[in-house]
Amino acid sequence: MLAALKAHLREARAGTNAGVLADALVELAEGEPILGHRQVVVRALLEEAATVVDKLGRASLEGRILLRLAQVKLAEGDLEGTEQTAFRARGRLADDPHRATEASVLLARAAIRRHEFDEAARALGEIAHDALPDTTPAGARAGVMLALGFAELAVEQQLYTIANDRVRVVLDAVREDEAFEEVAFIARQLMTLVDLALEKPTQACVEMRELVVVAKRHEAFEDEIEARLGLAGALGERGDPIGLDEAEKHLQIARDRALEQGLDSLYLASLVAQAALFARKGQTQAALDRCLEIAQLAMTKQDLSQYGAAVALMAQIYEQKGDLPSAYRTYAEAHASLRETIGDRAKEVIVPHMNAFADRIGRSKFAEIAERVNQASHAHSAFANRSGKLHG
Repeated sequence: MLAALKAHLREARAGTNAGVLADALVELAEGEPILGHRQVVVRALLEEAATVVDKLGRASLEGRILLRLAQVKLAEGDLEGTEQTAFRARGRLADDPHRATEASVLLARAAIRRHEFDEAARALGEIAHDALPDTTPAGARAGVMLALGFAELAVEQQLYTIANDRVRVVLDAVREDEAFEEVAFIARQLMTLVDLALEKPTQACVEMRELVVVAKRHEAFEDEIEARLGLAGALGERGDPIGLDEAEKHLQIARDRALEQGLDSLYLASLVAQAALFARKGQTQAALDRCLEIAQLAMTKQDLSQYGAAVALMAQIYEQKGDLPSAYRTYAEAHASLRETIGDRAKEVIVPHMNAFADRIGRSKFAEIAERVNQASHAHSAFANRSGKLHG
């Protein structure tokens, strides 16, 4: 379908009919899936279409542009922009009742994200009551979007058993239809949350593998990486050796892809996930190496909170092994090293993590370990000094 829409746009660009070009641009903008992070692709088509349509004065086409732009804004988390744009779209779609219904559903979905659940439920109920029969493709789409709104409402209300049934309705309606690939992607994300909440990690993995496939097909690198990270987490929840090995593979791909695309935050997220997985698999040195890399990157970027988190993760790896002295030493040495660089501000970075460690193991145990480690450190320093003098 996308290939045909792109071919049609190429033909329209080669011609001189502005109306045909406007239609082709809008149709491709509606066909290109937004997924989670493909807003730029869709927004560029909408901006070009708006320029062409502005000269044509076609209200219905303006409404479709605004409707798709509202969907872009919802994906970006711009709720105020979503509401304003969807309201404007609905006003221009008076002669297109099914798309007007979609605009109303978008307003309800924005309310759901604001946790205005009663208002959203009332709005969706009214839309369902007034909806026209879905005897056309446009009507079927409006019905699917309405079902998606009800599914999102149940998920956000944490009514997971109800949400399971509602999301299944959406998936069953769109699973084999390429025109609904974007809706299927959203529904699979919702189903993943439901499956994990209902303690069904194996089923969650099935859905997330599909997310990876779709993201790869559209070269949506951020979506692919996020899906792989989520899949690795669900495989880790399963806890079986095969699942852990598959999780390691996905995390390595996620890390490499993030590095290739210059996606720094996702690269760090991949490193953190790798460190946690290696620790779980008993590959302590590999886990510690990832922690050191995270800390080094954090210092390069002057991200003190990330540095503190890397130190805490390293210490927790030792803690999980039962090596409490090494855990304490990690905090103490990081604090001393950071203090040489930023002075007393080092306390703000390290001490909260150290206090949490003390609370977990008990203050008396913490004091005992601290004294023992510090004594050993002083003895080592004294021996080194004496040894240096003797050799001198």
